[in-house]
Amino acid sequence: MAASKAFAELSRIYHTELKKEYKIFVEKLIKSASTDSNTAVTRGYTKGLTSLNKLMVSHYLIDIIRICSENCKIKAKVLDDADTRKYTV
Repeated sequence: MAASKAFAELSRIYHTELKKEYKIFVEKLIKSASTDSNTAVTRGYTKGLTSLNKLMVSHYLIDIIRICSENCKIKAKVLDDADTRKYTV
């Protein structure tokens, strides 16, 4: 939870414009948030996506909604993680 709050604060302060390096960072979160085989990664990246500031969320809204809807579904036993679903909601 502390990491999520810290990331939200970082995003609020640093993501004030859509710079290339910020886009690369967020796109990496988006790419792995629902597809990585490591559930800790999907959990953390999902939490990170929900902690982005308004500018980043508005720019990536469609992708974030897609990731959240994918992560709300129960997956195969190996990839399933209740905490990822909890953080998505």
